[in-house]
Amino acid sequence: MSEPVAARRARSLLSVLWLAAAPWMLFPDLAPGLTVASLTLLLAGRLAARRRLGYLLCSTPLNVPILLYLSLAGAATALSPAPATSLPKLLVLLLGVLGFTLVQDWRHHPSLADRLALGLAGAGGLAAVGGLFSVAWPARQILELRGLTDRLPHLTGGFAIHHNEMAGLMVATLPLAWLAARRSGRGRPVWLLNLFLIAGMLLLTQSRGALLAAIVAGLAAWSWGRWPLRRVLAGLAAVALLGAALLWLSGDARSWLARLDAASKPGTVAATSWLIRLEVWGNAWRLLRDYPAIGVGLYAFAPVGRANEAFLLIGPAYPLAHAHNIWLQAGTTLGWAGLVAEMGLWLLPWAGLWRRGAPALDRALGASLTAYLAFSSADVVSLGQKPGVWLWLLLALAA
Repeated sequence: MSEPVAARRARSLLSVLWLAAAPWMLFPDLAPGLTVASLTLLLAGRLAARRRLGYLLCSTPLNVPILLYLSLAGAATALSPAPATSLPKLLVLLLGVLGFTLVQDWRHHPSLADRLALGLAGAGGLAAVGGLFSVAWPARQILELRGLTDRLPHLTGGFAIHHNEMAGLMVATLPLAWLAARRSGRGRPVWLLNLFLIAGMLLLTQSRGALLAAIVAGLAAWSWGRWPLRRVLAGLAAVALLGAALLWLSGDARSWLARLDAASKPGTVAATSWLIRLEVWGNAWRLLRDYPAIGVGLYAFAPVGRANEAFLLIGPAYPLAHAHNIWLQAGTTLGWAGLVAEMGLWLLPWAGLWRRGAPALDRALGASLTAYLAFSSADVVSLGQKPGVWLWLLLALAA
């Protein structure tokens, strides 16, 4: 009888340590000494709890890709040409992995899945409220909403959050928020408001990729578990090949994309966003071929890319944070092995949820993963960014 109580106390202590350490791990510049102390306590707590829990790391299908990903990230940080940029991302990764492990520690709790799903949906709503006063609203608009967004004060004193970064988090949260809003009881109005805030923020970001990803997520939720996985994968491969063939047959793909860009998001700014992506993808692919073993360094895509490749559409003053594709981002920063690890992290839980069938939570989780991957085909909210902690908890829930 004493062993379960001891294990529960160990899990509770690890949870308190993780929550207390999170601010200093996410914002290491605030107090570097507290960041080091927080990381030390988290790792020491995990080692000390091994005796009470009976294991160091709970066994999950994602253990191998997680350990591979984390090992490569550590090596990429050590060899990074921009350590000041790479080290904060490694700290976020460590916090996320420890959060993933913490969720697995509580996996036998009877209401863990429901509570964590609601917690992630609520966190998305809180992020939407904060984003109203801190997002850098886009200059080009699908719908002209600047009459509203220009009236919103920026409490941060600037434009700290990119609208596409917020859009990626919102579209991945939307299916969980929809699931929460379907709950009955006294709390339903709160969850309906939460859904409204997330959907409203998604609209205000004016992200075409996120809006398309939301449509894809809806189709995924409707079709979840209906067909054998091999047919679904074959269908996705066929769609990808068809899209590539249409681009090739169009002759001048760049001219076609420029016209489509201008038609889908009018404004006074030059319609080059998709052309910029083509340029970034091409240069990222060449970097992956040039640095196949361990990549260019964790989040060092911008300095190494600019030093090695020609960016004609992206001037020196233009922020170049990542490769605008989740797979190319993993490959360029961590090498081919990092690309394989990233694929394992996302595709293993996606395939597992599809095989399980169609319970409501499985459909919502599957739709969230689908939305994130669809959005990340042309943009990235990575596991090493601050919103990446939310993604690690999503993966933990799916695992």
